[in-house]
Amino acid sequence: MNNIEKLLNSLMEQAELFSKENGEFAPFGTYIRANGNMTYIGAYSETTDSNEMYDLLIQGVREDLKDENI
Repeated sequence: MNNIEKLLNSLMEQAELFSKENGEFAPFGTYIRANGNMTYIGAYSETTDSNEMYDLLIQGVREDLKDENI
């Protein structure tokens, strides 16, 4: 299984778990580091709408991308 397949499988598993546990889920994602380890990221707030949570998630990803091991 290549990295893209691993990444997609991981995302699908997360979405399925969140859906089963909560009936919904906030924005989340996963990325693969240069060493092959996956890093799970997400945003959650009971008072923030999904667009704002998405923006926070993207902001976090941009910060992580400064790390050249991704």
